[in-house]
Order: sequence, then C-alpha cells, then structure tokens
Amino acid sequence: MLFRSRNMTLMTATAVAFVRHVAEYNLTYATVAEYDARLALFTARDGLFAEENANLDNTFTVGHNMYSTWSDHELNKLRGFVSSGIRAPYPEAGTPNADSVDWREKGCVTAVKDQGSCGSCWSFSITGSMEGAHCAAGNALVSLSEQELVDCDTADGNQGCNGGDMYNGMVWTEKNSLATEESYPYKACRFRSEERRVGKEC
Repeated sequence: MLFRSRNMTLMTATAVAFVRHVAEYNLTYATVAEYDARLALFTARDGLFAEENANLDNTFTVGHNMYSTWSDHELNKLRGFVSSGIRAPYPEAGTPNADSVDWREKGCVTAVKDQGSCGSCWSFSITGSMEGAHCAAGNALVSLSEQELVDCDTADGNQGCNGGDMYNGMVWTEKNSLATEESYPYKACRFRSEERRVGKEC
C-alpha cells in the first residue's frame, strides 16, 4: 500500500504506475506543481491506452513510453515536417499490387528507431523508405543514416532538428550517397561542419 507523503492520501494504481514510470526514465521535477501536471498528462494517456486496448477490433496494443508525460506543445516540437510546397508526380508502373504485404515478414524493416528530442522525423521518413525499397528490390536490408541528412541536407530549406521536408531530402539523396547508420550514427542533434562524424564533405 503506497501513500503520497504530502497529505498521506492513498495513491491510485495510476499514480503508482506514474512513480514507476518516473523511475524507469530517470525523470525529475523541480516543483510539486510540475509533478502534478506530469501526473495529469500520464493519467489522461493511461485512460486513452486502456480504452484503445479494450477494443477487440484492434490488432495491436499501445502503452507508455518516454513521451507519456510530454504536453502536446512539447510533442509538436518533434513533429518536424516543414512543407516546402514542392512536389513532382510519380506515376505508378502499372504492375499489379498485392492487397497487402507485411514487409517485416520479408525482412525489409529495420528495428524501431528513436529520434529523441530532435524534430528530425522527416529524415526517418526518408531512410525508412529507402531502406525498404532497397531490400524489396532483392538486396540486403541496410540501416541508413538519419544523422547525415540532419547535418548535411540544409541548402534546400531542411532545418535539421527544427524540421524538414522528406521530398527535398529524397532529391538531396539523388546527388549525395547516403551513409549507413553504422558509419554515421544518430545523435539527435545537428553537428556543425567541423564536428561531423564522417570524413566527407556535404
């Protein structure tokens, strides 16, 4: 049985889960007010998750992660899509497509990646597409470098951790070979040119 020492009230199951969450992700809060605000966010999401997981039509389950106590404003900083407004048509080849394909079963999906607190989702969209296409064409699955895109693809308006457009990034890769994740690992920040992790010019 757990009590909250401030007023010795019995903690709810969700509050106990929140304490465990704080410990798991090594979180600290400067004030009681912030603690309560983060607990409220966690509690609201906990209810949404329970409702989603109770839906028998779902083929998936959802749960808490490092972002469970983040506000919508904070999360929006990670949603780094910044449209350039530039698009080009890509007509389909006319080849019949299957009704559905699970590319995980074909070994064409990398392990889950984590963009951290950098608004670089646009770069992950590019690498995921290229990794899958390369594998689907009969090649080995190779994890590609988001960090190189964050650091180097800037002349077209992409802004590293401050957002970007996957179309611009795809065009950039047509002229610049993309390094592998192993050779240019992700650091969730943008390096200045003298700090780049590979010995190549952008």
